[in-house]
Amino acid sequence: MPSPGGMKMRRFTVGALVVGLAVIPGPAVVAEDAGKDHAEHAEASHHRHLVSGFVGATHEHGEDAFTFGAEYIFDVVPERIGVGGLVERAKGHLDADLALALVHYRPVGGLYLSGGAGIERKKGERETVGRIGVGYDFEFGRWVVAPEINVDFIDREEAIVYGVAIGRKF
Repeated sequence: MPSPGGMKMRRFTVGALVVGLAVIPGPAVVAEDAGKDHAEHAEASHHRHLVSGFVGATHEHGEDAFTFGAEYIFDVVPERIGVGGLVERAKGHLDADLALALVHYRPVGGLYLSGGAGIERKKGERETVGRIGVGYDFEFGRWVVAPEINVDFIDREEAIVYGVAIGRKF
């Protein structure tokens, strides 16, 4: 019989998957605007996906651990709200793996606020993780460079994850 913690994680994972699938709409419908506005809107609707690689560090217990990972974000509301997920690996003294479901909110320009929940596996143990963060997307055509800083909440402790994500929109 699965442990109570395992059952909670399965319920969380299934719930996050159901919510994620419910909010991802079908193909974007482009409004019939005239001239240049129509072309700009059509261009934006075709670049609602962002795939990024991340490199940085995780600061926990007074030490830094090299951290790398990958992230996917889908713009549910273009240029405003995105949903997705990430996986990260912190090497060194932490030796931890992290998987999160994320929500990005862009209040203005390239600034985004993010929050998410998921699991961390460290030394064979799994724990629930919550994350809040802030970053800024610098766009170069379809390419995005985003410095960011995040705070992870794990078992009444905090870890700071900082670095840069480099990605491509499609």
